[in-house]
Amino acid sequence: MGELSQGVRSRIQSLSLTQLEALGEAFDDFTTIEDLLFWLQANHPPFFPSTPNL
Repeated sequence: MGELSQGVRSRIQSLSLTQLEALGEAFDDFTTIEDLLFWLQANHPPFFPSTPNL
């Protein structure tokens, strides 16, 4: 997938334990960074919807 942006790393770091467990289970199904971004949007939307290019 490559290196994650600071914005994506911050969003992952702010996940609850339950969300981290769900992300861990979903992660094997990801093939692109877009899969991760889609999961984050669906499961942990950004605090500010206008956040540019995470």
